[in-house]
Amino acid sequence: MRFFQMLLRAWQDLLKTPSSTLANVLVIGVALSIPTVGYGLAKSVKELSFALEHKPHINVFVSPNVSPAEIQVIEGELGFTNGIQSIKTITKEEALKSFEAASGIQNVLDSLEKNPLPTTIVITPKDDFLSVDGIQNLIDTVKKIDGIDEVQVNQEWLERLNMISEFTTTIAFVLAGLIAFAIVFILSNTIRLLIANRKNQIMVSKLVGASDSFVRQPFLYLGFLYGLLGGLVAYGIYWIVLFLLQQPITELANSYKTTFSLYQLNNVDSATLIVSAAVLGWLAARFSVGKHLNDIKPR
Repeated sequence: MRFFQMLLRAWQDLLKTPSSTLANVLVIGVALSIPTVGYGLAKSVKELSFALEHKPHINVFVSPNVSPAEIQVIEGELGFTNGIQSIKTITKEEALKSFEAASGIQNVLDSLEKNPLPTTIVITPKDDFLSVDGIQNLIDTVKKIDGIDEVQVNQEWLERLNMISEFTTTIAFVLAGLIAFAIVFILSNTIRLLIANRKNQIMVSKLVGASDSFVRQPFLYLGFLYGLLGGLVAYGIYWIVLFLLQQPITELANSYKTTFSLYQLNNVDSATLIVSAAVLGWLAARFSVGKHLNDIKPR
């Protein structure tokens, strides 16, 4: 109950200086929106149909001892596997002809006891599975099918996508750290000014026996509210950016005959953003109050 009373009192204090409050909240919100958008872009990269002109294919090599009838069974299982857009079977004979045509060496089989090339099934994944996690999950599922000897995918494609994803994620976290430091500085300065403006009130409170903990509490709640409101503003800015970018991104994806949408913050992401902002505001206030409150001594 006391928490809500103190929160209400802090809210009333903020409303007494609406211009200053709005300016601080907007600065915090805009600052927090930068790593938030960066995080969203990093998550989008993981779901992006990367290298649209070089869509990856998964090559499934069937075991040599599998009969044609069993190959049809494998094709049927693959056809019902979630995440597969289409399959194409290359028989041993077709693979040998392709090899002879590519190498220029004819009648290779004459010098061999049997055709060493396996039957290969080429899988084209669906667009929403074109991510590191999506491709890996698809590979793990296909490997469980009986008669499959080996599953390969363009590792260069996966590694490139993974590196870009890790790079953008790292940038987002670095920005978050830098901006968190900036927000602590901004709020610390704001709280310092509030302490200076209430110097006489604080001195009176200390003269009548108020503890430092009691005097500190209103400023902690103010920092908490600043952070909370800034987090809400950052959340709103993210969705505005998402709205502004979605149409051109959709048009670009359509031009490549694929689908792609920017990452939308889920409930956990949203709660993490807002709660982290509120905690950051509280920490900034605590740092500032601890530094400046002790300088005020009752006379």
